[in-house]
Amino acid sequence: MSGGVLLAGAPTWAAADASACDNTWNASAGDGNWSTPSNWSDGLPTTGQALCFPQETGAMTDDISGLSVSSLTFSTSDTSGATLGGDL
Repeated sequence: MSGGVLLAGAPTWAAADASACDNTWNASAGDGNWSTPSNWSDGLPTTGQALCFPQETGAMTDDISGLSVSSLTFSTSDTSGATLGGDL
């Protein structure tokens, strides 16, 4: 089940500026779940954070119910783009 994420603005595709990121996806756990603390640079994302995704990550599941973030920033060299779905 997807938790959904409430976004306070439109997602952006740009170079992820580390200073603009409160929490960065590193996918180190390998399970693709947002609820796995080791997938993030600063543990689980919390409400109001700016989240950054600096690399191609494959499938991810936002399974944190009620999460409201200030921004999502994606950096990728994959020119085919990305698909966001679910309860955004």
